[in-house]
Amino acid sequence: MAHRWTEAIDYFAVLLYMEGCFNSSAIAAYSKRYDNSLINRGLEIGSLAMRVSNVKAIDTGKGLENYAKQTCRVFEYCSGLSLLEIKKGRKFKNAKCSFRI
Repeated sequence: MAHRWTEAIDYFAVLLYMEGCFNSSAIAAYSKRYDNSLINRGLEIGSLAMRVSNVKAIDTGKGLENYAKQTCRVFEYCSGLSLLEIKKGRKFKNAKCSFRI
């Protein structure tokens, strides 16, 4: 069954990008440190690393450029928030955001 990319995952990918977690090992370490519920529900670290690379492409033009419109919308929304606000996840307007940090 194909993985469904949710807004919650995109918010987490933006958070990882803003925290400087650009590769699988950094993402795995971050996820262990914060016991992230998305990883605990079976999201592949490698897939998430690719999503973070999509966020990098949106921000810098370098990275995996074939990103989803949803990822772009989430990044644009998060660009107006502080890192703390993204971690809290409280200001996400229409997102079904359910990750824990």
